Amino acid sequence: MSLLSVHGLAAPYGLAPGLDLAIARGDFVALVGPNGAGKSTLLRCLAGGLAPVAGEVRLDGAPITTLSRRARARRVAVVPQEEPRLAGFCAREVVELGRLPHVPRLRGLDAADRRAVDDALAAAGVDALADRDAETLSGGEYQRVRIARALAQAPEVMLLDEPEAHLDLGYRMAVMALLARLNRERALTVVAALHDLDAAALYAERIVVLDAGRVVADGPPVEALTAERVEAVYRTPVRVELVDGRPRVLARRAEG
Repeated sequence: MSLLSVHGLAAPYGLAPGLDLAIARGDFVALVGPNGAGKSTLLRCLAGGLAPVAGEVRLDGAPITTLSRRARARRVAVVPQEEPRLAGFCAREVVELGRLPHVPRLRGLDAADRRAVDDALAAAGVDALADRDAETLSGGEYQRVRIARALAQAPEVMLLDEPEAHLDLGYRMAVMALLARLNRERALTVVAALHDLDAAALYAERIVVLDAGRVVADGPPVEALTAERVEAVYRTPVRVELVDGRPRVLARRAEG
């Protein structure tokens, strides 16, 4: 049985009727496609934050809408595309927010929660930044803190919307390598909407290509990212080369 699955889905803001998708436990899936293809909308549906107009999303075979918000948050962590930084919070306090789905109301964090926070900080490689003011962190540092916060939820699934956006090459690759390591070492199911096709091909084991709210390809990078498909979906000429068995997408000069 799939851990997370989509059945006949249609949703406002970009998903065409009849979308089906099955995500197995331990998958690392990259959702790619042009602006407006439906990537962010699909992620919101997978998280249970956007109600579809048709079809349903299931978590372990049960409709995700049957779970309370807190129950969903204990199993599915979301790293949104953008969010304001929390003024006056240090990095550790940001990560501590990830424990809220597990903490009974009117009770603070206990020793087990603090161990989970320490583990998340270390796993994301930001334990040395724990006492830094979150507003002083670079974009790449803060993105890793946000991933640590999601890890602190102890989820089965992590959903990320453009985690590599606005980062330089070094931080972009570091974030993608972190996600791949968490997927490999912790069997964490990762679903990430990505704009960087090369990063998707380099780190994800499965790529789902969306166009106009429909799935037009779903498979290993070498099968999903052919030159013909990328040109058709992005409406621009490209060349695709294989490097160490993984596709690299090179734009060709278009005539205006």
